[in-house]
Amino acid sequence: MDKFNVLVSSLMSHPVISIPPETRVAEVFGLADREGVHHFPIIEHGALMGLVCTCDLRGARPDSKVWPLARRQVVTVSRTSSAVEAARLMSANAVGSAVVTDGDAVCGILTREDLASAAEELALLIGEGHCASCGTRQHLRAGPDSTYLCVDCMSRARGKDWFDFGGED
Repeated sequence: MDKFNVLVSSLMSHPVISIPPETRVAEVFGLADREGVHHFPIIEHGALMGLVCTCDLRGARPDSKVWPLARRQVVTVSRTSSAVEAARLMSANAVGSAVVTDGDAVCGILTREDLASAAEELALLIGEGHCASCGTRQHLRAGPDSTYLCVDCMSRARGKDWFDFGGED
């Protein structure tokens, strides 16, 4: 596979399972279980309003609306962009997915896993985007000193002024 010629459209997941802002947390978890997805664009009147990942909903009440928990600054990439461009954009923004667009329309989702499974070269490009504590590429957030932490490690470290970066005891 020539990493420089792979288009986002050939790697993205589609069709997209989007939700309206008034969707309840329990509904999203139900969709995630049935469909095997974790990232849900929030669309209202045909416009992308935000994005919610199941990790954003951890600890939320099942009857809560997802909108207050959603990320409003959504990383988007054109379906005609190269996979390399998308990988760099996702790594720079420390996100596990990008919403794929065709003009103004949402047409897919591209995840770190999509990129990593497509080519070793793409996996290396997003290699920096991993949890500094456990190494996972899923559900990342910005951590200390330009590192990333997954939501599980971030939760364990919350309230503490140290992080376990692995390695020696």
